[in-house]
Amino acid sequence: MSTRIKGISWAATLLAAALSTGCYKATFVAEPGAAKRTPDHEEWENHYLFGTTGKTDIDVRQYCPDGVGAVRTGGNAGTTTLSIVTLGIYTPRKVYIACSDPARTTARLENAR
Repeated sequence: MSTRIKGISWAATLLAAALSTGCYKATFVAEPGAAKRTPDHEEWENHYLFGTTGKTDIDVRQYCPDGVGAVRTGGNAGTTTLSIVTLGIYTPRKVYIACSDPARTTARLENAR
């Protein structure tokens, strides 16, 4: 095999590996409208080896003392770029936290009575 063909094969293999990585997103909703709002806080989670290693505990009460409306975890352009550049060794995730809206919570509780 010529050097050029080996180089093309290597590049095709790397491209296929990068394109075969999947996306992951999880959303936890306590207040239905909160998942659609712009998050109040964003945090990074550090994971390694294509996300198989690393654990992050985030106490959302420190960001939302009146309660949490929704928490979403997933990737964005920055986390995806870092994962590709490091060939999956470092695969960060983003955590988006939307606090509960005290006015909506109060109205919901009053309507339930």
